[in-house]
Amino acid sequence: MPPANAFEELKNYLAGLPLLVKPSPGDTLYLYLSATPQAVSSVLIREEEGKQLSIYYVSKVLNGAEGRYTPIEKLALALVITARRLRPYFLSHPLGVKTNAPLKQTLESRIPQDD
Repeated sequence: MPPANAFEELKNYLAGLPLLVKPSPGDTLYLYLSATPQAVSSVLIREEEGKQLSIYYVSKVLNGAEGRYTPIEKLALALVITARRLRPYFLSHPLGVKTNAPLKQTLESRIPQDD
């Protein structure tokens, strides 16, 4: 392939990659959380015209005891790490959290009390 064609192909490829966007004041942001046995991650997005646009990605490789956390504990860890890193976004925008785990039910469940 001639160098000019290779350069154009690379330029077109890079232009097609998703970009990170800046949120507008008042935008509702959504946080997707994910946990695997090896890592936790999250992506902060905003929606515009039916499209989800990425604002920020956060990830952490689990090491030592973190790898033995339960799936819910791993999601909680992802939320804590993300909240620390993205605090300015959390303070200035309404936020929704999305995950495929039953976080709401877990957080709302009653812990039995010892009488």
